[in-house]
Amino acid sequence: MVDELKPSEIRYCQSSIRPTFFNGDKIGETLDEILEDELDVDDISTIQVCRKGTRWYTLDNRRLWVFKKAEKFGKCDEIEVEETDEIEERKFTTNCRGKFIEVRGDPGGTYWKKNMNKMTTLKNEYVCLSQLRYSRKTISGSPRNELDTILKGKADISDLTSLSVVQYLPEDNDEDSRYYVLRNTSNSKLWILKKAKKLGLIEDDFDVDVKIKDIIHEEEEIVEHLFDIESGKRIYNEEDLGGRLWKKKLRLTNPDDELTSMFGYLNLKH
Repeated sequence: MVDELKPSEIRYCQSSIRPTFFNGDKIGETLDEILEDELDVDDISTIQVCRKGTRWYTLDNRRLWVFKKAEKFGKCDEIEVEETDEIEERKFTTNCRGKFIEVRGDPGGTYWKKNMNKMTTLKNEYVCLSQLRYSRKTISGSPRNELDTILKGKADISDLTSLSVVQYLPEDNDEDSRYYVLRNTSNSKLWILKKAKKLGLIEDDFDVDVKIKDIIHEEEEIVEHLFDIESGKRIYNEEDLGGRLWKKKLRLTNPDDELTSMFGYLNLKH
């Protein structure tokens, strides 16, 4: 009989869960309490697990969601479990062998969402800049001014080449991986790198050092992690971010790209 398991060793048996527990508490708010040391993982009721082949599954999917996230934040190593003989086959609704689960609605909480970049790094890789996407539709700060500073030779672009990301690793092996950057800071850095590439400051095959914080396998899971994206290919508030030198140089380098950047969302046709 098993007494303890890592949350990452346990799989979901359902395809989706409600965002609240039976008592009305939101699962994300419970996760916040753990991350802010207001609640101990051991204070949460033990989950039941059942061995199916070589894998462990649970019916306690919402609690497992909390435990899995806590593990990724480094707040949980192993959890106590209670082994049960079986789970009724009709309760297996997962279509991905229990590797991930959809939350039907907002899971709540703020701390865990804002601190995704503090999650334990699963691995480090170098990936091509073209594989990186934004996780926000807008960014704040003054990345254009930072780009101007680089163009003036007063800053080094190498300072921007380490980013925290979530990797989208599709089940279909014919589809390429994508990497969505986390937090506003990384989105700003990515914006600068993409503009630097258009300006010829870096090569087309330029590689970026990424810290992978989580790996997801279906596009529905992207929303849970990133909250505010469409395609992840462009930023929508570029005109509000400051800077002039980069814009002048970009217009001289490739006027069509500049028009696309500024007015592409209007779907203009020549």
